[in-house]
Amino acid sequence: MKAVLKVQLIILVFCFVLLACPPINNGGDNNTPTPEVNPNSTPALPLSVQFKEVVTDNVEFLYQNDSFYETIDNELGSFFIAKCELNFKIWKTVIDWAMINGYTFTDGCGTMGYNNNGTTEGLDDSHPVTYISWRDAIVFSNALTDYYNKHNDNYSKNQDLDFVFYSDSSCDLEDIIKNASAISGNPYFKTGGGNINTNLSLCISDGFRICSEREWIMAARWVGNYTVKPAADEIMSMDSDTGNCWYKQTQMSGIYDSENNRLFQPGEIGVFDQDSTSSIASKAANQLGLYDMAGNCDEFIFTDGGGSYAKGGAWMFVSDTGRISRTSSDYTNLNFYYNRANGIRLAKSPSRDALNSDLSIDSQVQQNLNDMFK
Repeated sequence: MKAVLKVQLIILVFCFVLLACPPINNGGDNNTPTPEVNPNSTPALPLSVQFKEVVTDNVEFLYQNDSFYETIDNELGSFFIAKCELNFKIWKTVIDWAMINGYTFTDGCGTMGYNNNGTTEGLDDSHPVTYISWRDAIVFSNALTDYYNKHNDNYSKNQDLDFVFYSDSSCDLEDIIKNASAISGNPYFKTGGGNINTNLSLCISDGFRICSEREWIMAARWVGNYTVKPAADEIMSMDSDTGNCWYKQTQMSGIYDSENNRLFQPGEIGVFDQDSTSSIASKAANQLGLYDMAGNCDEFIFTDGGGSYAKGGAWMFVSDTGRISRTSSDYTNLNFYYNRANGIRLAKSPSRDALNSDLSIDSQVQQNLNDMFK
């Protein structure tokens, strides 16, 4: 019997707060909450970044087509995905520190959202950071991990978060990627079976990173667990063994309004075809409570083969680009290419010591980050 998808909520107030919540199930189980879908809800603090933990252990989901169920074979059994795209406030805080501590980003990268008229009209630091390259996203991930480790006064130093991205397969400390212009080819990372530069889903380092394609698609396609499929076949598929429902790849993440049994209009769940970006979480969330999985910024991901692409569509694109199946061109060999459409949604592998502990390390990370960014 295939396992029913379980989702645990990690809330990070002011940066990343990691807090588990009960499994999601919509099949009439009175003891299980329904997915969070509230078109009018936004994070309590507009500059916060919130995370969800998605349990992947034994869960089969529709990956790149609508017929075959696949898995994420990470021995850790779950991953964390940010509830919101990275806003400019947090980007600026971290890179200001990083640039005087040995990190180098692409010249001119990182803007406070973007307005097509060339001004900052209507923009503020709650907008997503944009105008970044995938290399900048890699360097920022390591810089954020470093920033956390250097500021966690309440956290034992032997429990620092592990850096994720390295320039060499040895993954030694001297190989930690800190310079965007020095990145050549795919970065290396640690897995349970050795150090590789493909299939980021297998990463066991618990520092901050971007999503693998499998992780992003799993989070985008999840609808819920039902006894009867709630929408037409062209909208979603239902796994008859588990009751898990998954969006078809032609749909936008979160298009089904499960509270009112209707379909959202694209503009209700995504920022598309606009003159500028919008504040993060300004539209309805998907069934996992993730905002802007369609629209606002095109989010960098890594494919199984290690290529760097972007998914989700963007504020300047038509809504059709928000389809789950749509993927950008490969950015890997485009030198330091960046544009006003691209942004970051962070991810994180669970801390290994948390797997056999009543009080997880990730819960301690939550408290440290509260203290760090208060």
